[in-house]
Amino acid sequence: MGSGSSSRVAIQGRQQVILSAGDATATLSPEGRVRIGRHSANDLVIDSGSVSRFHAEIRWGGDGRAIVADQSSQNGTFVDEAQVHG
Repeated sequence: MGSGSSSRVAIQGRQQVILSAGDATATLSPEGRVRIGRHSANDLVIDSGSVSRFHAEIRWGGDGRAIVADQSSQNGTFVDEAQVHG
């Protein structure tokens, strides 16, 4: 989830977002969340030394936008090269 990773986000309509990193994918639905990290308990598992065991979470906000929250990761979480805080 650092600035050098090869993660992708594809929006499918207005109700679903497909997240992928390498061969791993996860779907964010309006009522759900996607947890990202190295640990197998995450929805999107990224096996990389730059990714924390529980790195970040993405969920829908009340205004229909996706919200990215860093989960106290060691290397930080970035969106469009801007670091996410909180």
